[in-house]
Amino acid sequence: MSAVEHKAMVESLKNNGVFKLKDDKTGKELELEFVDTHQPVRQLDDGHYFACTDFRVVGTKNEIYDIDFWVSDKDGKMTVDQTKVHKVPELKSGEWVQVPRYEWKDLGASHVVP
Repeated sequence: MSAVEHKAMVESLKNNGVFKLKDDKTGKELELEFVDTHQPVRQLDDGHYFACTDFRVVGTKNEIYDIDFWVSDKDGKMTVDQTKVHKVPELKSGEWVQVPRYEWKDLGASHVVP
């Protein structure tokens, strides 16, 4: 299990299966369910690892947030240092789509972790 999935599981267990996350832009507390981690995981030039994930709004089917996690190796243990909303679900023409708040190029150079 990855550090990101472990954090999602631990946080969800505290809240009856709900992963609670404060939206870094709106300040709203999101109630989410972990769906999956995107592949590949990347390592940024500053040494952090970067994982992109999908979380579904609790009680919905297609309202999916793309949440990014920055992870670092601290004495051999992978630890989540930062969490940020990358894409938000918006209803457009009757369909839920993910709208990005920032682009990959904003994060700097990276490479795929083997």
